[in-house]
Amino acid sequence: MPPPVPPEERRKPSPAESREWTQRFFQGLGVGVPLPAHAELPAAYSALVRGILSSAAVSPAPPRVSCTLSVSPAAVNAYDTLHGGMVAAVAEAVGMACARAAAGDKEMFLGELSTAYLSAARLNSEVEVEAQILRKGRSVVVTTVEFRLKDTKKLCYLSRATFYIMPQPNTSREDSPAAAVMRMRGFVRRTRQCVRRRVMAESRERRGMPSWSWRRSSVEELRPHWSSSFGDLVAVGFIDLSSHSV
Repeated sequence: MPPPVPPEERRKPSPAESREWTQRFFQGLGVGVPLPAHAELPAAYSALVRGILSSAAVSPAPPRVSCTLSVSPAAVNAYDTLHGGMVAAVAEAVGMACARAAAGDKEMFLGELSTAYLSAARLNSEVEVEAQILRKGRSVVVTTVEFRLKDTKKLCYLSRATFYIMPQPNTSREDSPAAAVMRMRGFVRRTRQCVRRRVMAESRERRGMPSWSWRRSSVEELRPHWSSSFGDLVAVGFIDLSSHSV
């Protein structure tokens, strides 16, 4: 029996050969081809996404958005299948529409997008896209987007998008100047009560008085025993106890 033939060792390409192969790869993808004039317009990206979507339907309860995606030559890669970037763009657009259907017309932005590429959608095929709410909170909405072939119902892509709702300015009456003054007065009143209780307790302990017996003391006598934080409030003018006694 003849001995086995040893495997042929692959020759490591030189740096010049590696650069040449890389350039040929990108040239085959059409990197050197100039873009058409309509692709330079500001709304070219949105028009490209809208151009492959049709038959959109919105269900309010529960929030659900479904549409049909037609795999056109403008949305495929070098292998004549739906481009991965187009899948992400459609998932963002349809997921945003579903999030707005659930949260209302609020300002929001995409925070996270993950896509699982399970199969491929061929050129000239139709794909059913459906988005639904996975979780909804006060400041975040999570949607899931499914891509299924229209004829076989086979799941091709599965995306999950997280949208964050921009905080809205509070214009209620609680932020009026009168409400702010009332809150400040309540803060001062509570601070006075806390300091009075603390000063009285320290004064009774220092004089050895029983807990049920105490005498009235002037503010000037108890002033050295104030806490530093309360003294700072008095110093800046938040609290005026010059005419009060404990």
